[in-house]
Amino acid sequence: MRVLLVVPPEENYTEASANISVDKKREPRPKLGILYVGTYLKSCQPDVELKVIDCPSDNLNFIDYKTIVHEFKPDLVGITALTFTIVDALKAARLTKEVNPKTLVCIGGFHCTLFPRETLNQSGVDFIVIGEGELTFNELVYELKKINPLFEDIKGLGFHCGLEVVINTPRPLIEDFDSLPFPDYHLVNISKYTHILGKGRITIALQSSRGCSFGCIFCDIRRTKFRFRSAQSVVEEIAHWYKEGVSSFFFVDDNFVIRRDRLLDICNKIIERKMEIDFKISSRVDTVDEEMLIALKKAGCSRINFGVESSHQKYLDYLEKGITQAQAAKVFKLCHDIGIETFAYIILGIPNETQKEMYEELKFLKKIKADYASFSVCSPYPKTLLYKRLLDNKVITYDYWQAFAENPMPGFIMPLLPGSSPDELRHIQADITRRFYLSVRFIFKKIISLRSCRQFLNISKLGWRIVYTSITK
Repeated sequence: MRVLLVVPPEENYTEASANISVDKKREPRPKLGILYVGTYLKSCQPDVELKVIDCPSDNLNFIDYKTIVHEFKPDLVGITALTFTIVDALKAARLTKEVNPKTLVCIGGFHCTLFPRETLNQSGVDFIVIGEGELTFNELVYELKKINPLFEDIKGLGFHCGLEVVINTPRPLIEDFDSLPFPDYHLVNISKYTHILGKGRITIALQSSRGCSFGCIFCDIRRTKFRFRSAQSVVEEIAHWYKEGVSSFFFVDDNFVIRRDRLLDICNKIIERKMEIDFKISSRVDTVDEEMLIALKKAGCSRINFGVESSHQKYLDYLEKGITQAQAAKVFKLCHDIGIETFAYIILGIPNETQKEMYEELKFLKKIKADYASFSVCSPYPKTLLYKRLLDNKVITYDYWQAFAENPMPGFIMPLLPGSSPDELRHIQADITRRFYLSVRFIFKKIISLRSCRQFLNISKLGWRIVYTSITK
Protein backbone atom coordinates (compact mmCIF):
# COMPACT_ATOMS: atom_id res chain seq x y z
CA MET A 1 0.00 0.00 0.00
CA ARG A 2 1.24 3.49 -0.86
CA VAL A 3 0.60 6.38 1.52
CA LEU A 4 1.41 10.02 0.82
CA LEU A 5 1.47 12.47 3.75
CA VAL A 6 1.25 16.11 2.75
CA VAL A 7 1.84 19.58 4.12
CA PRO A 8 0.02 21.44 1.32
CA PRO A 9 1.43 24.43 -0.59
CA GLU A 10 0.69 27.80 1.00
CA GLU A 11 -1.19 29.62 -1.73
CA ASN A 12 -4.05 31.17 0.22
CA TYR A 13 -3.03 33.29 3.19
CA THR A 14 -5.70 33.49 5.87
CA GLU A 15 -4.71 36.55 7.87
CA ALA A 16 -4.22 35.86 11.56
CA SER A 17 -2.87 37.66 14.62
CA ALA A 18 0.68 38.00 13.29
CA ASN A 19 1.83 40.77 10.99
CA ILE A 20 1.20 39.55 7.44
CA SER A 21 4.44 41.01 5.99
CA VAL A 22 6.57 39.33 8.67
CA ASP A 23 4.56 36.12 8.74
CA LYS A 24 4.90 35.47 5.02
CA LYS A 25 8.67 35.81 5.21
CA ARG A 26 9.21 33.24 7.96
CA GLU A 27 11.56 30.40 7.23
CA PRO A 28 9.99 26.90 6.90
CA ARG A 29 9.08 25.32 10.22
CA PRO A 30 8.88 21.54 10.72
CA LYS A 31 5.37 20.11 10.98
CA LEU A 32 5.90 17.76 13.88
CA GLY A 33 2.35 16.41 13.81
CA ILE A 34 2.66 14.85 10.37
CA LEU A 35 6.15 13.57 11.16
CA TYR A 36 4.86 11.83 14.30
CA VAL A 37 2.03 10.25 12.27
CA GLY A 38 4.38 9.10 9.50
CA THR A 39 7.01 7.75 11.87
CA TYR A 40 4.46 5.84 13.93
CA LEU A 41 2.92 4.36 10.78
CA LYS A 42 6.30 3.13 9.54
CA SER A 43 7.17 1.63 12.92
CA CYS A 44 3.91 -0.34 13.03
CA GLN A 45 3.56 -1.20 9.34
CA PRO A 46 6.99 -1.23 7.68
CA ASP A 47 5.50 -2.80 4.55
CA VAL A 48 3.71 0.46 3.76
CA GLU A 49 5.42 2.53 1.07
CA LEU A 50 5.40 5.96 2.68
CA LYS A 51 6.28 9.33 1.19
CA VAL A 52 6.10 12.65 3.08
CA ILE A 53 6.19 16.00 1.29
CA ASP A 54 6.39 19.37 3.02
CA CYS A 55 5.46 21.64 0.14
CA PRO A 56 6.28 25.01 1.81
CA SER A 57 9.77 23.95 2.88
CA ASP A 58 10.51 22.42 -0.54
CA ASN A 59 8.96 25.39 -2.37
CA LEU A 60 6.45 23.19 -4.16
CA ASN A 61 3.30 24.63 -5.73
CA PHE A 62 0.07 22.84 -6.65
CA ILE A 63 1.34 21.97 -10.12
CA ASP A 64 4.30 20.23 -8.47
CA TYR A 65 1.92 18.53 -6.07
CA LYS A 66 -0.22 17.08 -8.89
CA THR A 67 2.95 15.77 -10.55
CA ILE A 68 4.01 14.02 -7.35
CA VAL A 69 0.57 12.42 -6.93
CA HIS A 70 0.62 11.29 -10.55
CA GLU A 71 4.09 9.76 -10.26
CA PHE A 72 3.80 8.21 -6.77
CA LYS A 73 0.26 6.86 -7.32
CA PRO A 74 -0.75 6.73 -3.64
CA ASP A 75 -3.66 4.64 -2.41
CA LEU A 76 -4.22 7.06 0.46
CA VAL A 77 -3.27 10.72 0.86
CA GLY A 78 -3.14 12.25 4.34
CA ILE A 79 -3.24 16.06 4.46
CA THR A 80 -2.59 18.16 7.56
CA ALA A 81 -4.71 21.26 8.13
CA LEU A 82 -5.15 24.10 10.55
CA THR A 83 -8.10 26.45 10.16
CA PHE A 84 -5.69 28.93 8.59
CA THR A 85 -4.56 26.39 5.99
CA ILE A 86 -7.82 24.52 5.34
CA VAL A 87 -8.42 26.26 1.99
CA ASP A 88 -5.12 24.91 0.65
CA ALA A 89 -5.68 21.49 2.24
CA LEU A 90 -9.03 21.18 0.47
CA LYS A 91 -7.50 22.29 -2.82
CA ALA A 92 -4.90 19.53 -2.43
CA ALA A 93 -7.74 17.06 -1.78
CA ARG A 94 -9.60 18.10 -4.93
CA LEU A 95 -6.44 17.97 -7.06
CA THR A 96 -5.74 14.48 -5.73
CA LYS A 97 -9.14 13.36 -6.99
CA GLU A 98 -8.48 15.03 -10.36
CA VAL A 99 -5.35 12.90 -10.80
CA ASN A 100 -7.08 9.71 -9.67
CA PRO A 101 -10.68 9.69 -8.37
CA LYS A 102 -10.03 6.34 -6.65
CA THR A 103 -7.28 7.74 -4.41
CA LEU A 104 -8.62 8.10 -0.88
CA VAL A 105 -8.08 11.38 0.97
CA CYS A 106 -7.86 11.82 4.75
CA ILE A 107 -7.51 15.23 6.39
CA GLY A 108 -6.15 15.59 9.91
CA GLY A 109 -5.00 18.42 12.13
CA PHE A 110 -6.63 20.81 14.55
CA HIS A 111 -9.22 22.13 12.10
CA CYS A 112 -10.81 18.68 11.85
CA THR A 113 -10.95 18.44 15.62
CA LEU A 114 -12.82 21.76 15.81
CA PHE A 115 -15.04 21.24 12.76
CA PRO A 116 -15.30 17.49 11.98
CA ARG A 117 -18.64 17.35 10.13
CA GLU A 118 -18.00 20.58 8.28
CA THR A 119 -14.68 19.22 6.99
CA LEU A 120 -16.14 15.85 5.92
CA ASN A 121 -18.82 17.67 3.98
CA GLN A 122 -16.19 19.29 1.73
CA SER A 123 -15.51 18.00 -1.77
CA GLY A 124 -12.74 15.42 -2.10
CA VAL A 125 -12.60 14.38 1.59
CA ASP A 126 -13.14 10.69 2.38
CA PHE A 127 -11.91 10.54 5.99
CA ILE A 128 -10.95 12.88 8.80
CA VAL A 129 -8.87 12.26 11.90
CA ILE A 130 -10.09 13.97 15.06
CA GLY A 131 -7.60 14.65 17.85
CA GLU A 132 -4.16 13.06 18.03
CA GLY A 133 -3.51 11.25 14.77
CA GLU A 134 -0.84 8.62 15.36
CA LEU A 135 -3.02 5.68 16.41
CA THR A 136 -6.11 6.62 14.40
CA PHE A 137 -4.32 7.02 11.08
CA ASN A 138 -2.32 3.83 11.63
CA GLU A 139 -5.54 1.88 12.25
CA LEU A 140 -7.13 3.42 9.16
CA VAL A 141 -4.23 2.26 6.97
CA TYR A 142 -4.35 -1.20 8.54
CA GLU A 143 -8.09 -1.48 7.82
CA LEU A 144 -7.72 -0.24 4.24
CA LYS A 145 -5.42 -3.18 3.48
CA LYS A 146 -8.37 -5.53 3.96
CA ILE A 147 -10.70 -6.60 1.16
CA ASN A 148 -13.73 -5.49 3.19
CA PRO A 149 -12.56 -2.70 5.51
CA LEU A 150 -14.70 -1.66 8.48
CA PHE A 151 -14.26 1.80 9.94
CA GLU A 152 -16.92 1.95 12.69
CA ASP A 153 -14.57 0.79 15.46
CA ILE A 154 -11.68 3.16 14.71
CA LYS A 155 -11.85 5.74 17.47
CA GLY A 156 -11.23 9.33 16.40
CA LEU A 157 -12.17 8.69 12.76
CA GLY A 158 -14.83 10.37 10.63
CA PHE A 159 -15.98 8.88 7.33
CA HIS A 160 -18.86 8.61 4.85
CA CYS A 161 -21.34 5.74 4.92
CA GLY A 162 -23.41 6.24 1.81
CA LEU A 163 -24.86 9.74 2.12
CA GLU A 164 -24.38 9.77 5.89
CA VAL A 165 -21.48 11.41 7.71
CA VAL A 166 -20.26 9.20 10.55
CA ILE A 167 -18.21 10.54 13.47
CA ASN A 168 -16.86 7.74 15.63
CA THR A 169 -16.26 7.73 19.37
CA PRO A 170 -13.42 10.11 20.33
CA ARG A 171 -10.03 8.53 20.86
CA PRO A 172 -8.59 8.94 24.36
CA LEU A 173 -5.46 11.06 24.63
CA ILE A 174 -2.13 9.26 24.42
CA GLU A 175 -1.04 8.96 28.04
CA ASP A 176 2.31 7.22 27.53
CA PHE A 177 4.09 9.84 25.46
CA ASP A 178 7.33 7.82 25.67
CA SER A 179 5.66 5.04 23.68
CA LEU A 180 5.81 7.12 20.49
CA PRO A 181 8.98 6.81 18.39
CA PHE A 182 11.04 9.94 17.82
CA PRO A 183 9.76 11.77 14.73
CA ASP A 184 11.96 10.81 11.79
CA TYR A 185 13.16 13.98 10.08
CA HIS A 186 14.71 11.86 7.34
CA LEU A 187 11.20 11.47 5.95
CA VAL A 188 11.57 15.08 4.76
CA ASN A 189 14.43 17.34 3.68
CA ILE A 190 15.94 18.10 7.07
CA SER A 191 18.37 20.67 5.65
CA LYS A 192 15.47 23.06 4.92
CA TYR A 193 14.63 23.60 8.57
CA THR A 194 16.36 26.49 10.27
CA HIS A 195 15.45 29.43 12.48
CA ILE A 196 16.35 33.06 12.06
CA LEU A 197 17.44 33.23 15.72
CA GLY A 198 18.98 29.76 15.74
CA LYS A 199 22.71 29.27 16.17
CA GLY A 200 23.14 26.16 14.03
CA ARG A 201 22.88 25.43 10.33
CA ILE A 202 19.84 23.26 11.06
CA THR A 203 17.34 23.75 13.88
CA ILE A 204 15.33 20.70 14.92
CA ALA A 205 11.93 21.15 16.57
CA LEU A 206 11.28 18.86 19.53
CA GLN A 207 8.13 18.18 21.51
CA SER A 208 8.44 16.99 25.08
CA SER A 209 4.85 17.52 26.20
CA ARG A 210 1.31 18.09 25.00
CA GLY A 211 -1.51 20.05 26.55
CA CYS A 212 -1.70 22.97 28.98
CA SER A 213 -3.58 23.11 32.28
CA PHE A 214 -3.73 26.91 32.46
CA GLY A 215 -6.79 28.99 31.60
CA CYS A 216 -5.89 31.79 29.15
CA ILE A 217 -9.18 32.50 27.35
CA PHE A 218 -7.55 33.30 23.99
CA CYS A 219 -5.85 29.90 23.74
CA ASP A 220 -7.31 26.89 21.93
CA ILE A 221 -5.74 24.33 24.28
CA ARG A 222 -6.69 25.95 27.62
CA ARG A 223 -7.28 23.53 30.47
CA THR A 224 -6.25 20.48 28.44
CA LYS A 225 -4.53 17.59 30.15
CA PHE A 226 -0.77 18.05 30.42
CA ARG A 227 1.12 14.93 29.32
CA PHE A 228 4.87 14.72 29.12
CA ARG A 229 7.76 12.54 28.08
CA SER A 230 10.32 11.38 30.60
CA ALA A 231 13.59 13.27 30.95
CA GLN A 232 15.41 10.18 29.67
CA SER A 233 13.35 10.08 26.48
CA VAL A 234 13.83 13.78 25.77
CA VAL A 235 17.59 13.64 26.24
CA GLU A 236 17.89 10.47 24.16
CA GLU A 237 16.23 12.26 21.25
CA ILE A 238 18.60 15.21 21.62
CA ALA A 239 21.55 12.81 21.74
CA HIS A 240 20.33 11.05 18.60
CA TRP A 241 20.45 14.27 16.58
CA TYR A 242 23.61 15.49 18.28
CA LYS A 243 25.40 12.40 16.96
CA GLU A 244 24.21 13.40 13.47
CA GLY A 245 25.76 16.83 13.84
CA VAL A 246 22.69 18.83 14.89
CA SER A 247 23.25 21.14 17.86
CA SER A 248 20.40 23.66 17.60
CA PHE A 249 16.94 22.81 18.96
CA PHE A 250 13.62 24.48 19.63
CA PHE A 251 11.02 22.96 21.94
CA VAL A 252 7.49 23.56 20.64
CA ASP A 253 5.91 22.83 24.04
CA ASP A 254 3.54 25.58 25.15
CA ASN A 255 5.17 25.46 28.57
CA PHE A 256 8.37 23.45 28.88
CA VAL A 257 8.84 24.14 32.60
CA ILE A 258 5.56 22.99 34.18
CA ARG A 259 7.18 19.98 35.88
CA ARG A 260 10.09 21.40 37.89
CA ASP A 261 11.63 18.02 38.74
CA ARG A 262 11.53 16.91 35.11
CA LEU A 263 13.11 20.13 33.88
CA LEU A 264 16.02 19.84 36.31
CA ASP A 265 16.45 16.17 35.38
CA ILE A 266 16.58 17.03 31.65
CA CYS A 267 19.16 19.76 32.24
CA ASN A 268 21.33 17.56 34.45
CA LYS A 269 21.30 14.73 31.91
CA ILE A 270 22.34 17.09 29.10
CA ILE A 271 25.18 18.41 31.25
CA GLU A 272 26.28 14.89 32.25
CA ARG A 273 26.53 13.87 28.59
CA LYS A 274 28.61 16.97 27.83
CA MET A 275 26.54 17.81 24.78
CA GLU A 276 27.35 21.32 23.58
CA ILE A 277 23.95 22.33 22.30
CA ASP A 278 21.80 25.43 21.98
CA PHE A 279 18.07 25.28 22.60
CA LYS A 280 15.06 27.54 23.06
CA ILE A 281 11.94 26.95 25.11
CA SER A 282 8.65 28.64 26.00
CA SER A 283 7.44 29.32 29.52
CA ARG A 284 4.99 31.24 31.63
CA VAL A 285 6.53 33.93 33.82
CA ASP A 286 5.19 32.26 36.98
CA THR A 287 6.44 28.69 36.49
CA VAL A 288 10.21 29.18 36.54
CA ASP A 289 12.60 30.17 39.32
CA GLU A 290 16.28 31.03 39.70
CA GLU A 291 17.50 27.45 40.22
CA MET A 292 15.68 26.30 37.11
CA LEU A 293 17.07 29.17 35.04
CA ILE A 294 20.63 28.45 36.16
CA ALA A 295 20.20 24.79 35.23
CA LEU A 296 18.76 25.75 31.84
CA LYS A 297 21.67 28.08 31.15
CA LYS A 298 24.24 25.41 32.02
CA ALA A 299 22.47 22.90 29.76
CA GLY A 300 22.56 25.22 26.77
CA CYS A 301 19.28 27.16 26.85
CA SER A 302 19.95 30.49 25.17
CA ARG A 303 16.46 31.98 24.95
CA ILE A 304 13.08 31.66 26.64
CA ASN A 305 9.84 32.82 25.04
CA PHE A 306 7.45 34.24 27.62
CA GLY A 307 3.75 34.99 27.24
CA VAL A 308 3.82 38.46 28.76
CA GLU A 309 0.70 39.50 26.77
CA SER A 310 0.25 42.92 28.41
CA SER A 311 1.84 45.28 30.93
CA HIS A 312 -1.60 46.33 32.18
CA GLN A 313 -3.05 44.17 34.94
CA LYS A 314 -6.65 44.82 33.91
CA TYR A 315 -6.00 43.22 30.53
CA LEU A 316 -4.09 40.30 32.03
CA ASP A 317 -7.12 39.72 34.25
CA TYR A 318 -9.48 40.02 31.29
CA LEU A 319 -7.49 37.34 29.43
CA GLU A 320 -7.45 35.22 32.63
CA LYS A 321 -3.69 34.91 32.25
CA GLY A 322 -3.16 34.40 35.97
CA ILE A 323 0.07 36.41 36.15
CA THR A 324 1.14 39.89 37.23
CA GLN A 325 3.32 42.58 35.71
CA ALA A 326 5.67 42.22 38.69
CA GLN A 327 6.17 38.50 37.96
CA ALA A 328 7.13 39.29 34.39
CA ALA A 329 9.61 41.97 35.48
CA LYS A 330 11.16 39.62 38.06
CA VAL A 331 11.72 36.67 35.71
CA PHE A 332 13.10 38.90 32.94
CA LYS A 333 15.62 40.34 35.41
CA LEU A 334 16.62 36.83 36.50
CA CYS A 335 17.15 35.78 32.88
CA HIS A 336 19.16 38.93 32.17
CA ASP A 337 21.39 38.36 35.21
CA ILE A 338 21.92 34.68 34.38
CA GLY A 339 22.57 35.30 30.69
CA ILE A 340 19.49 33.84 28.98
CA GLU A 341 17.89 35.94 26.24
CA THR A 342 14.20 36.74 26.57
CA PHE A 343 11.41 36.90 24.00
CA ALA A 344 8.13 38.57 24.98
CA TYR A 345 4.80 37.81 23.32
CA ILE A 346 2.56 40.89 23.43
CA ILE A 347 -1.12 41.13 22.44
CA LEU A 348 -2.39 44.41 21.03
CA GLY A 349 -6.00 45.51 20.62
CA ILE A 350 -7.44 43.71 23.64
CA PRO A 351 -11.08 44.83 24.04
CA ASN A 352 -11.22 48.44 25.33
CA GLU A 353 -7.44 48.89 25.05
CA THR A 354 -6.51 52.40 23.89
CA GLN A 355 -3.78 53.33 21.41
CA LYS A 356 -1.88 55.00 24.23
CA GLU A 357 -1.93 51.76 26.23
CA MET A 358 -0.73 49.77 23.22
CA TYR A 359 2.29 52.03 22.77
CA GLU A 360 3.03 51.81 26.51
CA GLU A 361 4.06 48.20 25.90
CA LEU A 362 7.27 49.56 24.35
CA LYS A 363 8.13 51.34 27.59
CA PHE A 364 7.52 48.20 29.62
CA LEU A 365 9.64 46.04 27.30
CA LYS A 366 12.46 48.56 27.57
CA LYS A 367 12.10 48.57 31.36
CA ILE A 368 12.35 44.78 31.67
CA LYS A 369 15.10 44.64 28.99
CA ALA A 370 13.34 42.20 26.68
CA ASP A 371 15.76 41.02 23.97
CA TYR A 372 13.06 40.20 21.41
CA ALA A 373 9.32 40.65 21.15
CA SER A 374 6.40 39.63 18.97
CA PHE A 375 3.36 41.89 18.69
CA SER A 376 0.14 40.14 17.70
CA VAL A 377 -3.36 41.50 17.30
CA CYS A 378 -5.97 40.18 19.72
CA SER A 379 -7.67 37.49 17.66
CA PRO A 380 -10.62 35.41 18.87
CA TYR A 381 -9.74 32.03 17.40
CA PRO A 382 -12.45 29.44 16.70
CA LYS A 383 -14.02 27.65 19.67
CA THR A 384 -11.90 29.56 22.23
CA LEU A 385 -13.53 30.89 25.38
CA LEU A 386 -12.68 34.43 24.25
CA TYR A 387 -14.59 33.90 21.00
CA LYS A 388 -17.57 32.34 22.80
CA ARG A 389 -17.83 35.20 25.28
CA LEU A 390 -17.62 37.84 22.59
CA LEU A 391 -20.38 36.04 20.66
CA ASP A 392 -22.55 35.71 23.77
CA ASN A 393 -22.08 39.40 24.58
CA LYS A 394 -22.89 40.42 20.98
CA VAL A 395 -19.48 42.05 20.57
CA ILE A 396 -19.09 39.69 17.61
CA THR A 397 -22.39 39.79 15.78
CA TYR A 398 -22.23 36.50 13.90
CA ASP A 399 -20.29 33.22 14.06
CA TYR A 400 -17.88 33.88 11.22
CA TRP A 401 -15.68 30.90 12.06
CA GLN A 402 -18.64 28.55 11.72
CA ALA A 403 -19.57 30.17 8.41
CA PHE A 404 -15.99 29.80 7.18
CA ALA A 405 -15.79 26.16 8.29
CA GLU A 406 -18.97 25.35 6.35
CA ASN A 407 -17.75 27.16 3.23
CA PRO A 408 -13.95 27.71 3.31
CA MET A 409 -13.23 30.19 0.54
CA PRO A 410 -10.00 31.88 -0.57
CA GLY A 411 -9.68 35.50 0.47
CA PHE A 412 -11.22 35.07 3.93
CA ILE A 413 -9.95 37.75 6.31
CA MET A 414 -10.55 37.27 10.00
CA PRO A 415 -12.54 40.23 11.36
CA LEU A 416 -10.79 42.18 14.10
CA LEU A 417 -12.54 43.33 17.24
CA PRO A 418 -14.58 46.55 17.25
CA GLY A 419 -12.70 49.66 18.34
CA SER A 420 -9.80 50.59 16.10
CA SER A 421 -10.36 50.04 12.40
CA PRO A 422 -8.58 46.95 11.01
CA ASP A 423 -6.19 49.08 8.93
CA GLU A 424 -5.46 51.33 11.90
CA LEU A 425 -4.79 48.39 14.22
CA ARG A 426 -2.52 46.69 11.68
CA HIS A 427 -0.67 49.99 11.25
CA ILE A 428 -0.16 50.24 15.03
CA GLN A 429 1.07 46.64 15.09
CA ALA A 430 3.62 47.31 12.33
CA ASP A 431 4.70 50.62 13.86
CA ILE A 432 5.27 49.16 17.33
CA THR A 433 7.23 46.26 15.80
CA ARG A 434 9.38 48.71 13.84
CA ARG A 435 10.00 50.93 16.86
CA PHE A 436 11.09 47.99 18.99
CA TYR A 437 13.48 46.42 16.48
CA LEU A 438 14.89 49.61 14.98
CA SER A 439 15.57 51.24 18.33
CA VAL A 440 19.15 52.29 19.09
CA ARG A 441 19.10 50.03 22.14
CA PHE A 442 18.20 46.90 20.14
CA ILE A 443 20.60 47.57 17.27
CA PHE A 444 23.53 48.35 19.59
CA LYS A 445 22.93 45.19 21.65
CA LYS A 446 22.85 43.02 18.56
CA ILE A 447 26.00 44.54 17.06
CA ILE A 448 28.11 43.99 20.17
CA SER A 449 26.75 40.44 20.60
CA LEU A 450 27.68 39.21 17.10
CA ARG A 451 30.00 36.21 17.22
CA SER A 452 29.82 34.76 13.69
CA CYS A 453 28.93 35.49 10.08
CA ARG A 454 25.81 33.33 10.48
CA GLN A 455 24.61 35.49 13.36
CA PHE A 456 25.24 38.59 11.26
CA LEU A 457 23.22 37.16 8.36
CA ASN A 458 20.35 36.12 10.62
CA ILE A 459 20.15 39.51 12.30
CA SER A 460 20.30 41.17 8.88
CA LYS A 461 17.36 39.04 7.73
CA LEU A 462 15.41 40.01 10.83
CA GLY A 463 16.20 43.68 10.21
CA TRP A 464 15.05 43.44 6.61
CA ARG A 465 11.77 41.87 7.70
CA ILE A 466 11.10 44.79 10.02
CA VAL A 467 12.08 47.41 7.43
CA TYR A 468 9.90 45.66 4.85
CA THR A 469 7.01 45.71 7.30
CA SER A 470 7.33 49.46 7.84
CA ILE A 471 7.51 50.10 4.09
CA THR A 472 4.48 47.96 3.22
CA LYS A 473 2.47 49.57 5.98
